[in-house]
This record gives sequence, C-alpha cells and structure tokens, in this order.
Amino acid sequence: MKTITIILAILAIVLLIVDGLLMFKPKTTELPEETAIQLAKQTTIIRPSFATTQEIDKLLKGTRMTGLGWALKVAEEETGVPADFMWALALQESHLGNNNKWSLPPYNNPYSWDITEKGPGPEAKFNSISDCILFVAQKLKKYYLTPGAVYYKGETPQSVAVYYCGGDDIAWYTGILNGMKTFQASLTESKRAKIWIMESRVLCGDAPAPQFFVNEEEYWKDKISWVIALYRINGGRI
Repeated sequence: MKTITIILAILAIVLLIVDGLLMFKPKTTELPEETAIQLAKQTTIIRPSFATTQEIDKLLKGTRMTGLGWALKVAEEETGVPADFMWALALQESHLGNNNKWSLPPYNNPYSWDITEKGPGPEAKFNSISDCILFVAQKLKKYYLTPGAVYYKGETPQSVAVYYCGGDDIAWYTGILNGMKTFQASLTESKRAKIWIMESRVLCGDAPAPQFFVNEEEYWKDKISWVIALYRINGGRI
C-alpha cells in the first residue's frame, strides 16, 4: 500500500511538471486598455530595470530564453535599453521564443528583427539568442531611442511601435506596456518605486544612458523613502 502511494505521488509530480505548474510564472499584469494606451504614450523606456540577473532568469524559466538573464542585463548596461522592455518585446513578438519559428536555429531571433511579410532580411539571422538580444538592444538605442535618429519618435513603447511594427499598432504597444508591468510586478517594492518615479520623469539619473548613475547607491540613499511613499500614495501602481 505504501509503495502504491509513493508511485502515485511520483506520477502526480510528473504530471504537474508536464503541465508546467511547477514552473515559475510571473503575476500577469494587464491594465485597462485606456490606461495602457495612455501609459504607453508617456512612459519612458530609457531608465534602469533595477533587476538582477537572477530575477530576470526567473522570468525566463521554461522558455527558449532560459538562462539568458545575463544577456538582458549586459544589453541594459551597454545600451541603456532596460531588461524589462527587452523582456516584454520578446514576449510580444514570440512569447519569449516559444511560439515563433524564427526563434529556432539558424535564426535565433525571438524579436522578429528584420523579418517582414516577405520573410527574413539580411539582419534576421544570429549565432545565438544572446547575440540577438544585444544586437537588437544596440539597434533600438541607436535608431529608435536616440534624439535625431532616423526612427526616433520619442522614448516610449508607442513611439517605438511606429517603425518597429509599421504603424500606430495599439495592440502591439499596449502589449509591450503590459509586459513591462508584468516584469516589474515580480520585483521588490523599492525597485518598483524607483522604476515608477523614473518612468514618470519625476527623477532622472545623474549620468546619461547607458551610464545611468555615477553611484547608484549614493543617488538613492536620501530619496528612496519618499519615493516609496509617493509610490504608495499613487496606489502602488506598477
């Protein structure tokens, strides 16, 4: 009888794993459409995510981007395009590589970069997904998120959408915004508060992106308590 119980318990665990119920799943955040549209038009992308590699890896677990938190973090540090935006962009384009054939070799492209209705272009193929992450972040910063650049329309999800997906696609940029909020919901309150205060442009770093802060700890030490207080007054809105 004891043996049967153990076998059944093992089978139950296997079924849970198969169903993905033991996989880390972030709390999904989906704002009302009107709110998402408004925030997608005014929320700045260029600011830190404040996430650690380990925190990012939890959000990539079980996908084709598993273990690539380090690549998103490097891309953030080198280009100034934050990990939460790059995570949300991959989520929107390919569900983190899980439902897009271009995410597989030889393309390794979960961002659908340089892929149109006509098929893949000359910049659509990468040696690895990590190479794709850094390349796309570099291109976004250079052409989409730098004032005066050829595709620059601002520093928001909505402004990136104009050229990235070929127009003012509400579903696309609200999807990006909701993805960013889902990412942020997995972080500590202090990190969420920092992101909120910078997204709203109340505070900025004391160095240009990607070198956000000369000394991050020094920058926040006399601000974080009232930043958290303002965040709570705002309803703790992510």
